[in-house]
Amino acid sequence: MFINCNDISVNNKLSDGDICSLNCNEFNYSNNKYNVFINGMISNNERAINILEELKINDAQNILIYNESSFDNNKSFLNNTKSVLADLYHAIVGKVSNLLGKNVEKSVQSTINFLKDTLKTNSKIILNAHSQGAIILKNALSILKETLNEDEWDMLKTNTQINLYGSPCGTFSDDLKIIEYKTKFDFVNLFKGFNTKNNNYNLKILNGYGHSFDTYNEGLKEIK
Repeated sequence: MFINCNDISVNNKLSDGDICSLNCNEFNYSNNKYNVFINGMISNNERAINILEELKINDAQNILIYNESSFDNNKSFLNNTKSVLADLYHAIVGKVSNLLGKNVEKSVQSTINFLKDTLKTNSKIILNAHSQGAIILKNALSILKETLNEDEWDMLKTNTQINLYGSPCGTFSDDLKIIEYKTKFDFVNLFKGFNTKNNNYNLKILNGYGHSFDTYNEGLKEIK
């Protein structure tokens, strides 16, 4: 079930794996273009939806697949430290194993379900993932490659464009179309390990230093 992003509030928050749409009142799976964002760690509902707004494409259904974090600026230092450690644990587990990552992040299964549903209408899909969101996306796509039949996987990879921002992953399937955006220095990129590079892979270096999506967004404005 899809939630209207405009209905999200302090008293009506998204949970891990929930999906909201900026144009939910018009949502249906007969649409032929989706623009999806999966947020990273140390985030919240408002921040994730604001980034989706910044990535919005007017002729697409704009979708947030929410990666929950309990981090909150209004919480105590101790509670936020626990939240960051929990986020780090989930990210590390996701790096180690696709299936273990699926077990700790409901957003992995939500991504799998969403992409399988879009196959029914042969839809075009743009997948945007920041930071830990790239781990979630990689786990979902790896599981789909193992479980879809050959025709379904061919349709998915043909119809999908992936945009990565501050990614700690370098192990996406080498038949996927990927644009990876990096700032001149982002410490999270140091955790990538082996980096898949192929004819479908395009690396773009942005002006700026740092990992926050704000830094990436400013760099993106300069190349648009």
